[in-house]
Amino acid sequence: MAAPPMMRMLAVIVPLASAKMSDFQVARFAEVQASAKAASAAAEPELLAVLDSGAFRAALAACCPAFAGESAASLLGTLVGEMGAAEICTGIPAGGGPDAPGSSWSTSMEDAELTEDLDDQWANRLRHNGSFAPSNASHSFSHWFAIQDDVEVGAYGLKPFATRGMPASLAEADERGSYALFNAVRSDACSPLYGNLTLVLEPEAVRPGLLVSAIDTGEWTALCNHTDASPAHGAVGDWHPYPHDCGAYDFSLGTLDHFSHLFLPNARYWAGPNATAEVVAAKLARTFRLLAEPWSAPIAGPELIHYWEAMPAMTLPLATSVRFAIASFPSLFGTDAGDELRSWCAARGWPLVWSLGLNTGREEQFFSIGYETALFNSSNRILDGTVSNASTLATPLPPTAALEIELAWADVLSVRATEPNVSNATWAAAWSNLAAATPPAARLAPVTKAAGCGPTCFAVDGTGACVCKTA
Repeated sequence: MAAPPMMRMLAVIVPLASAKMSDFQVARFAEVQASAKAASAAAEPELLAVLDSGAFRAALAACCPAFAGESAASLLGTLVGEMGAAEICTGIPAGGGPDAPGSSWSTSMEDAELTEDLDDQWANRLRHNGSFAPSNASHSFSHWFAIQDDVEVGAYGLKPFATRGMPASLAEADERGSYALFNAVRSDACSPLYGNLTLVLEPEAVRPGLLVSAIDTGEWTALCNHTDASPAHGAVGDWHPYPHDCGAYDFSLGTLDHFSHLFLPNARYWAGPNATAEVVAAKLARTFRLLAEPWSAPIAGPELIHYWEAMPAMTLPLATSVRFAIASFPSLFGTDAGDELRSWCAARGWPLVWSLGLNTGREEQFFSIGYETALFNSSNRILDGTVSNASTLATPLPPTAALEIELAWADVLSVRATEPNVSNATWAAAWSNLAAATPPAARLAPVTKAAGCGPTCFAVDGTGACVCKTA
């Protein structure tokens, strides 16, 4: 067996900084906070009625018998509490792929290492001197930047640029934010469709400016607001496999404090057109199960796009805005980029978690995952003991946690050297070997509201104990 690689350490001193908001962003968030508070309160009677309906009760008895006897008010408390505790994730690429450094489409790990802030797409493209002009006037999505601008101004109410779809400066770009999502399905990869690396955001860092949509607004532009002349453009089976009900989305926004009014629009939108009350109730019961009983059921591919979208209307300093990182085991483990990631996380004090993720053998994205028929057992997270230690964790990991990571790293290096195209079966086997050798303290599950963990905690380990960062 080859000697374990030495992790390269970066001597980085990161100044602490709070999220930055412009006067416009502060005022806009105040507007949304007020409207969301009213809308959330107004939505609760109908939501309680659905939770108490025969259809929901039947679905709950089938999936979650432990909750079947609870009152509608208690069920609502669980639903709201667990959604409020759900991870808020933003996916970025690392070490290559379609959004590799220099492509200037999305901020990558390599881009982020050079800045103190988590850049949005606009700012990242400006830093790369990228163009916002259409590349092909005959194709509507070559105008994507104009479309994205319209969504951010129209749906989120953010400050318009002087020129539609073309910010002239970083100051203009900073009026927007980095897209994120609520991990309501408790996916172990958190945001597997938007990069091989997920940054899980600190809730309290984004709370003062987080705007929340019941669905993905970019997807809405494709499925509900397309400009293709063909009447069948939006038909299921024509170019996408996603049943949806455009009329169910009312553009109402929520915040981390007020969001009860988003549950039913999300359920109705993804239940599909002409869905019965029973279908909507079953969809809501499925959301309840995945939130209240994490990893109790495998996830279907299309469920990975049923998330709530989150838009932090603020500039997020990396130093204080990231809770921990989740990396793709097949994509990054045993690579130079993975080693760089370990150094980056160690330098910033972020716990690094490895996940087997979807492991389909392909780079899945929003419009491909719906065709995947396999179910995903989303229960694969391991804390990297070479990154997290006594200075970053309230309870240090046993020494074997770091040792097993390094041994597995050496094994994977050997596999990569001898197999140019490693199969997903090989990755599954390598993961299984690592998981079997990993001590329970480093085998993680998502933190839940019911676990009662403190504000610095980011996971629950294999013994049921809260895993927390140092204060």
